[in-house]
Amino acid sequence: MINQRWRVLFYLVFSLIFSIVSIFLISRINLPLSRGSDFIVQWLAVRTFAKENLSPYLPSVQTRTEEFVYGSQAAADEERLKFSSPLYSVLVILPFALISGAKAAQFTWTLVLGITLAAHLGIALRLTGWKPAIWLLFLLIAFLFLGFYNFQALASGSMVILSALFIFLALLTIRFGRYELTGLLLALATIQPRAVLLLILFILFWSLSKRLWTIVFWFLAGAVIVLILGLLFIPDWPVQYMRVIINFKDYFPLNTPVAIFSSALPGMGKQLGWGLSLVMIILLIIEWFAARKKEFSWFLWTVSLTIVVGQWVGIPTDLKDFVLLILPLVLILATLDRRFSRYGKWMAGASLVIFLGGLWGIYYLTNPNMSSLQQDQLFLFVFPLFLLVGLFWVRWWAIRPQMDFIKDIKAVDRF
Repeated sequence: MINQRWRVLFYLVFSLIFSIVSIFLISRINLPLSRGSDFIVQWLAVRTFAKENLSPYLPSVQTRTEEFVYGSQAAADEERLKFSSPLYSVLVILPFALISGAKAAQFTWTLVLGITLAAHLGIALRLTGWKPAIWLLFLLIAFLFLGFYNFQALASGSMVILSALFIFLALLTIRFGRYELTGLLLALATIQPRAVLLLILFILFWSLSKRLWTIVFWFLAGAVIVLILGLLFIPDWPVQYMRVIINFKDYFPLNTPVAIFSSALPGMGKQLGWGLSLVMIILLIIEWFAARKKEFSWFLWTVSLTIVVGQWVGIPTDLKDFVLLILPLVLILATLDRRFSRYGKWMAGASLVIFLGGLWGIYYLTNPNMSSLQQDQLFLFVFPLFLLVGLFWVRWWAIRPQMDFIKDIKAVDRF
């Protein structure tokens, strides 16, 4: 039996090893997802703003970014490189924007994101109270850094990784009753609002049902603070930002059920897409109301469901947002391990191996025949569908307080 100190050391060492391996692969392989375009958009926009006082939202900044990455303006089949974050996210990128070389800045940023990914898994394990077998922990770390979705987010330098960290930290502070920090962390998570909007709404809804006014107050206070910070630099930045949001489809592909089904089935796809989104919205409403005033275990399961189902409610999404899926995955595997004490860990390990190899296998098998956009649309459903089934499979055990669950297992064993 490995004690906690050695477990933590093992976790840190192998997180570092896999972080280095993933960064090495990003620098060596030649895949569309390894361009680092997300970071370059942020880095060049913030650098231009800091040195030339040009708003990051200006079309001229977008043109300059595309010329820097592509050598010319983006072609019809290339990703538009438009700055689309709230202005206060500039403060996160600013230290890296001061690094003059793009490659050096990108390497430093990727290293920070690798550390952040390691924190994701550590917090998810703490939230669920799961201490997996050491070999299973090794597989979890491998999946964390080399799994298709996380690797793509890390390769592109997506700021969603930091936004997800703030969300996970907020959940941790709820568990330990540090509600002032919860509100502030939720406000900071809005550096990528599209990816976390539904999650924040549910957390605030649940907080109100539990009369945790402190969370709501500090979230609103934090939101006002970051808004004013942006106004100090560009007084009309909310207007410029809203223009980007309103014209979102002009800059980025719409990965929504309606757009995807309409593209695949022009005759009836639109109706099917709206139908799926409506069903998912109704499902979330039912589960949100069911989770009112409930304890943390039920709340955490509903958070996990919101992460999974939120990809299909009609809000434009991106595969890099799927770094958040580590929480529902850990919750499912932890519940299986506890529920099936004899072979639950083997089910969890087999699932990780299948997901790690299977998702990359699908990518390589479809790569010659499908465009990058079509692949993104396919992967919008593959992994989340398995997680949705898994969440409802373990729902009864996951929503119950952990001590009650352990007592039930012991009673069954005695019987």
